[in-house]
Amino acid sequence: MRKLFLAVFFIVILIPQSFADTSTEQRDQVVKLKAFVDSGIDYIKQQGADKAYAEFSNIHGKFRQEKFYLAVYKYDGTCLAHGVFPEEKADKNLYEQKDPYGTPYIKLMTKLAKTGGGFIRYYSRDPDTHAIHIRTAYVKPIDDNTFIVSGVYDFFEVPVSYDVKVAELETFVNTGIKYINEHGEEAAFKEFDNPEGKFVHGKSHLFVITYDGLMIVDAGSLKQFTGKNIYDLKDEFGTPFVRMYIEISKAGGGIAGHYWLNPYTHTIQYKINYIKPFGKDKLIGAGFYEE
Repeated sequence: MRKLFLAVFFIVILIPQSFADTSTEQRDQVVKLKAFVDSGIDYIKQQGADKAYAEFSNIHGKFRQEKFYLAVYKYDGTCLAHGVFPEEKADKNLYEQKDPYGTPYIKLMTKLAKTGGGFIRYYSRDPDTHAIHIRTAYVKPIDDNTFIVSGVYDFFEVPVSYDVKVAELETFVNTGIKYINEHGEEAAFKEFDNPEGKFVHGKSHLFVITYDGLMIVDAGSLKQFTGKNIYDLKDEFGTPFVRMYIEISKAGGGIAGHYWLNPYTHTIQYKINYIKPFGKDKLIGAGFYEE
């Protein structure tokens, strides 16, 4: 099964102006989600962990509000509380658990919590409708050993067209790797960088980055960074997405995304990228902007 990795983005204290371009509904969801998670942390402080976790795991309790519920995990992946599946998940180690597309989302939530928390997107089956939706979750550390999380389902199901586009990206990237193997890196990278060349597929371009963060080539939206180290480059929401892509590549590759200025629409949009390792210290990828 194709590995599908989630995008991770951090909300900073000063929310960037680009956030104003998102819908009012999205902004309201973000505010509500953060407040709900914070209310859970406050409840832990007031009532103690044992009582709070019992309440979080009560599917008819005060912390099951429409589609909102809370879950608490140790950093080793052990579930301490779950608002939908308490009997199925509580007291079990779910560190390696994956979403329907193969994403180890608990593992990535743990890494996010250790860096201070933030928002992630992954794919999840709605417990009420059983349809697969994109889920946006807010992760926040409770202490040095545990974190709390809640999320909302986007109002659309995963479009079938996404699978088609992702399959096309995978083929495109594999074609690039084959070209490198046949013609050598120097000739291949020159061709990748040619705006009129064979590796410009509509609005998709190939990019190559070394594991230490050097941008070797990108004929697309990051072209201005060619020849520069972008290891710590962040997207519009503060995500160090290059570091994330490197980790995904080292794990074997997959899908990841970041928010960036779409050069065709001149608006901030979510870009979905297919990442794959090649050689010992490089990754190659291509992407498309979410419609």
